[in-house]
Amino acid sequence: MLMSRRTWVGLLVTLVVSALGYLLFSVWNGWAAVWAAVQRVHMLGFAVLLGLSLVNYGLRFVRWQAYLHEMGHTVPWKPCGLIYVGGYALTTTPGKVGEAVRSVFLRAWNVPVSHSLAAFASERLADLVGIMALACLGAWSFTTHRSLIGFGWVLILLLWVGLVHGHRVIHKLSPSDTLPHNAWSGLLQRVTHALSATRQCHRPGLVAWVWPMTALAWMAEAWALHLLLGWLDIHCHWLFSFFVYAVAMMAGAFSFLPGGLGGTEAVMVGLLLWHGADPPVAVAATIVVRLTTLWFAVLLGLVALSILWRQHQLPRTGVSP
Repeated sequence: MLMSRRTWVGLLVTLVVSALGYLLFSVWNGWAAVWAAVQRVHMLGFAVLLGLSLVNYGLRFVRWQAYLHEMGHTVPWKPCGLIYVGGYALTTTPGKVGEAVRSVFLRAWNVPVSHSLAAFASERLADLVGIMALACLGAWSFTTHRSLIGFGWVLILLLWVGLVHGHRVIHKLSPSDTLPHNAWSGLLQRVTHALSATRQCHRPGLVAWVWPMTALAWMAEAWALHLLLGWLDIHCHWLFSFFVYAVAMMAGAFSFLPGGLGGTEAVMVGLLLWHGADPPVAVAATIVVRLTTLWFAVLLGLVALSILWRQHQLPRTGVSP
């Protein structure tokens, strides 16, 4: 099986806990008022929000294909798209095992696990850069917080150096080839392979267009939040909307919780309340955003995985790590 029973249980538990959390959040802030705010979005509004999320997913998939191509792999768009979107199904499970599912399916196209993990690591850095760019853009409108911008970019620089040059450090830590191999040496070898492949994904010519495209992808979802706030009569500048979305996303990421659950919602609601939004409206906006971004991605991922399994696109053997 590609996913263990524990994985499915983890996904189910996350779904139930999230649903209960949203429900309790709504009841605590007045269920009727929260539901009334959600109804103000209407079907066309939801369609626009979902469309902007699709723009985000599409641009990030183009980036994924670029990384694989840079490492010498040409996977047809249709199966690669299903594999990529399928990874979203397990975004909310502990450990982000969805990426492991991508690696398993990509082996059928002779993509080593080290290369698919290198693409994953490169994606995470590019996402951090894109979201940080939105946060900095929004923070620039707050003169008292501009000093934090420099700190954020220093952090990104350190992460970039670690990904691009980390394989050299790992190589020095690796035991000599003349010494017996063990689990530790095997792990170091795999990490070295992944970091070496990651370096390929950060060629200046590739970064020059992939990183701006990533920022544009996240800008689509940030703009969705801005539109939603307008529909809910939370009037603010688009820079503030971008700031709220980016900071909430980073808070969720640094909380190290699956899918940023809890951390993202708390920060987003808090910032909207700070801006002066009514509590039920702030909660409604946050729930709608998460449903049309995170949980929409999970739903698409489950559909993609079901198609992959039905087509029996299982990996061939004899693929290098």
